[in-house]
Amino acid sequence: MDRLLREGNPPTGQLASPKPQYKKPGVNEYEPVEGQHGAPFAILKDASGNIVSPATEATLEQVRALLSGVASGPIVVKQEVVLARGIYTATTQRVILDKPPEARGLHLFCRVHGRTGMFGEGQGMSLACVFNRGVATPGVTSYGLHVRTDRTTANYVGHHIFIGPDFVGLGDAQGDFANVKVSPMVLTTNLNFQVFITGTFGEGEGYDMEVIAVWVR
Repeated sequence: MDRLLREGNPPTGQLASPKPQYKKPGVNEYEPVEGQHGAPFAILKDASGNIVSPATEATLEQVRALLSGVASGPIVVKQEVVLARGIYTATTQRVILDKPPEARGLHLFCRVHGRTGMFGEGQGMSLACVFNRGVATPGVTSYGLHVRTDRTTANYVGHHIFIGPDFVGLGDAQGDFANVKVSPMVLTTNLNFQVFITGTFGEGEGYDMEVIAVWVR
């Protein structure tokens, strides 16, 4: 039968009161609860018997840093122009993206400042980010999956690609001046991008645009 631990020397005329205690796992016994700084506390130990609690100031600082990152959302690691602003009339060459080691996500943004020209059915502009699979044949790079925005001829509409688990909350978000694709895929170290352009352009016409990469963690 379970019996609580009680004080051994109660005041005269009073019954012995139960002590602060806890029930030991697997047995019908109780042990006193120890306290510190006015409250009960416990000491945690790892598999080797080393004390891992109470936390030291160093470990508390690590926890604060982690919580700070969670509370503030993705943090920008690096922002760079990866395709300089200019007038473009044809599909660009593949451009390698140099991923910072700590980056978990990428926002690739093609800013369209304006466009002129004539476009037929199925023509216009789209932005694609490609995951490289490596080199199967010396001197030849094979390409894997890609994320690509819908082709459009709309003026001043930017093309956005979000890659990484931190962007999954964006879902299928769209905007009047934003053509968006979101992928929760984990970033690889080998990425490149390309802007696809088709249409008929006269002298001085084309897409006035630039591409910016924003790396986050």
